[in-house]
Amino acid sequence: MRERPGHGGRPGPREGTVRLPDGRTLAYAEYGDPAGRPVLGCHGSPSSRLERHVEDPEDYRRWGVRFVVPDRPGFGRSDPQPGRRVTDWPGDVATLLDSLGIDEFSVLSLSGGAAYALACAHAFDSRVRSVGVLGGAPPPDVPWPWPGWVPRRLRAVAHRPSPAAALMRPVFAPLAQRPEAIPGYL
Repeated sequence: MRERPGHGGRPGPREGTVRLPDGRTLAYAEYGDPAGRPVLGCHGSPSSRLERHVEDPEDYRRWGVRFVVPDRPGFGRSDPQPGRRVTDWPGDVATLLDSLGIDEFSVLSLSGGAAYALACAHAFDSRVRSVGVLGGAPPPDVPWPWPGWVPRRLRAVAHRPSPAAALMRPVFAPLAQRPEAIPGYL
């Protein structure tokens, strides 16, 4: 694990990677007190382990928190996992937490990380002490049932994590969202 410089010369996050059982690499960052209360961060979409959570990252240390934020598959420095589902995420998280020696933990999510936080709460059951969902939203790669008038190539681009997709989603996705399509994605 290495430490990278933070904002204004302050220490940045400690970063590392773990090898998952299927051979993929999972990247993560840790903020705060290494001996503090563990909190798993589920970043928004599209984003990464480096998503800005607080103005001063030293706040985690002052609060006695060990904030661990992994990159989901295909984000940041984590390898993609073609065909992944939200319910696959806790398996990756279990490998990370076990490698870090973390048993009980809390989960905090932002926006598109909400489904992943809730999947962890369900999968880990009593290991999860509490769950926080801030501005919860479905992940942007939920297979929206787009209306026929939206060109197929535009629909394909909107399902890929990218800045362009992030700009298009608020315009088109609300027109096509059908809640009955979401359980198939989970």
